[in-house]
Amino acid sequence: MTSSGAFAPKLGIDLQGGTRVTLVPRGEPDEESMQQATDIIRERVNGLGVSGAEVVLDGSNIVLTVPGEDATAARDLGETSKLTIRPVVQVVPMADPFNFEPTPDTAGDQAAAEKAIEDARAERQGDDQAALQQKLNTWNCPETDLLAGVDNPDQYLLACGDGQKYLLAPQPKVDGAPEGPAGYLDGEKIQRDSVSAGFDQQRGQIQVAFRFNGGPVNASMTWSQLTQEYLNQQVAILMDNEVISAPVIQGVTPPGSQTSITGLDDMDTAQSLASNLRFGALPVSFEEPNVDNVPASLGQASLEAGLLAGAVGLLLILGYSLLYYRVIGLLAFLSLVFAIVLTYGVLVLLGNWIGYTLDLAGVAGVIIGIGMTADSFVVYFERIKDELREGHKFRSAVPRGWKNASRTIVTGNMVSVIGAVVLYVLAIGEVRGFAFTLGLTTIMDILVAFTIMWPLVYLASTKPVFSKNSMNGLGAMEDLRVKAAAEHRSEASRRNTAASEQAATTAGSTPSSQSKGDDA
Repeated sequence: MTSSGAFAPKLGIDLQGGTRVTLVPRGEPDEESMQQATDIIRERVNGLGVSGAEVVLDGSNIVLTVPGEDATAARDLGETSKLTIRPVVQVVPMADPFNFEPTPDTAGDQAAAEKAIEDARAERQGDDQAALQQKLNTWNCPETDLLAGVDNPDQYLLACGDGQKYLLAPQPKVDGAPEGPAGYLDGEKIQRDSVSAGFDQQRGQIQVAFRFNGGPVNASMTWSQLTQEYLNQQVAILMDNEVISAPVIQGVTPPGSQTSITGLDDMDTAQSLASNLRFGALPVSFEEPNVDNVPASLGQASLEAGLLAGAVGLLLILGYSLLYYRVIGLLAFLSLVFAIVLTYGVLVLLGNWIGYTLDLAGVAGVIIGIGMTADSFVVYFERIKDELREGHKFRSAVPRGWKNASRTIVTGNMVSVIGAVVLYVLAIGEVRGFAFTLGLTTIMDILVAFTIMWPLVYLASTKPVFSKNSMNGLGAMEDLRVKAAAEHRSEASRRNTAASEQAATTAGSTPSSQSKGDDA
């Protein structure tokens, strides 16, 4: 699920392509069960950090699409993941660990699928322990376990795991639990927040640790009693009827204590198992999934064209900045480039840490966020111009302008962050990718404005060469102010001269008027 570059973000399905896994349920589950299964798989996707994945209910099937060509993670997400516990009656090694009983092909035939499940139950389950013990040696493990999640908990069971064949006793019932499927000691009684995957330093093994619930339905007490009853005997822990661990109980587990599953292949397997336990078992089981490759809807050529367009846009911003703000505009452009590099680095790290994938909607969010970063620079520089109009020198106008601009920058960006958070919480799919990158680049905008742009411009204002009006477009306001003041003084002088001439003319004409009056 990675892009081809060594230091590049992981790309989404629309840019990289991906894998589509179609899960076809066994039997005829109702609509509520299928919707619940869809929600659980979606939670598993989020819990594993499989970013960019799509989970939809398509008729009676669940379609899961993940970036990349590796379908292993998608297959694991579709596992029923029903954890059960059964005491071990007998265990024998498989004669040939690579020889499995073929599974009947029942795809598209509902009646045949149901008959295959009933045949498997009749062959592998029953109340007669002796009869199943005789069958254990000659029975072959199935290629696909048709009883996964649908076995009878009150009967003995033949199961397999790690090259061994097991005869298992019925599932223990939990004291205080209601009758029916909810009354047995299984994964539904696990404390969800107690599940964790890690490495046991003492045993030197990868493990998944968890605790059973207490309270009125005290599964923790039932597990403690089970470890006491089967002390020095094996108890099997099964996942979808496959024995994943069958430890010998070496001591009584006190109620509320931690239980662990060991013997897992690798940490990825442990994390997948922990995620499935944390979000619960699926209410339905599925046939062997159908896997298809999904081609990229945009492809590498479209991605390169988008990057070229972005580069052209940056060059236009550089030209405009130099033309309008001169050298100070160059500092703003350098800050903008730093914001882009910082955002890119964060996206790469998120891809490595949590599997975040960048899709087309996410690219749009980055572009808009970078545009808002350029807006912050303009806001600051225009505030400096305001200070210059009021008569301040360039050096004093820079910090005074920042004092006013910083509040505007923070307020405007916080509105965008709040909008991005609300959109991310309420939306689904690609819209969430847009909201995430928009919020991320907006936060980068605030960070760069305070730590890069403002210090650079302030440092430039302390250097005489940058304070020259010919070196920055901001200082030109000072020339305009001086020119305007000179023009104002010239206009005032002209008006005073004109007024004086008018007064002299009026004074010269007054005696003549009076003499004419006397003659009359």
